[in-house]
Amino acid sequence: MPYKSDAQRKAVYAKLNPRFLTLDAQKYIDNNYNKIYKLTGKKKGCFTPDTGFIKPKFDKNGNLVKVEAVCGASTSALEDLLGKQFGKKNIGNAEQGHFIGHGKENSEGYNQFENVVEHEWLRLPDGTIVDGARGQFIKDNLKRNDLSKKDRMKLIHPMSPEQGAYYNRKLCKGCGSMLSHGEYDCPTCKIIKSKNKINGD
Repeated sequence: MPYKSDAQRKAVYAKLNPRFLTLDAQKYIDNNYNKIYKLTGKKKGCFTPDTGFIKPKFDKNGNLVKVEAVCGASTSALEDLLGKQFGKKNIGNAEQGHFIGHGKENSEGYNQFENVVEHEWLRLPDGTIVDGARGQFIKDNLKRNDLSKKDRMKLIHPMSPEQGAYYNRKLCKGCGSMLSHGEYDCPTCKIIKSKNKINGD
């Protein structure tokens, strides 16, 4: 239906079943991928030719630096554009955490000691994950010029097994610091607890 104003459109989405918003968000992303791609590059400080995100600096061999680890920038771009289309209060929340799924070792951000990638994504109200930086998990992603929008942008249904690859990082209940994957207390709080036990507190 045609809306008389942006406010009317956003008010309608506030009342819809969250699944309807996800379906329309997917259509919007499919139809506006280039806009999301360009805004992601701008937020990351990159040029955005079709071959990938290019940093305005050279490596030791004199080549321009290519990146695919753009999760923060892509999530921010999605928040801006989907928020404008459907209303910021209606599109869910950005989540920061770890990607622990297949292909993590292909990312520039791979932490080999924890076997995770620090990652960020948008979670829609029905639980669907929108990951705008999936390109970094594809083998040889920095050498390839054929990554498509399907490679870089993925919507993951709440019931998909792939949801298990996204670990929403928790906060330590003791001090509020970010926890590593699998931790329940941060190292500092563990030390304090140990000292308290020794001292009988």
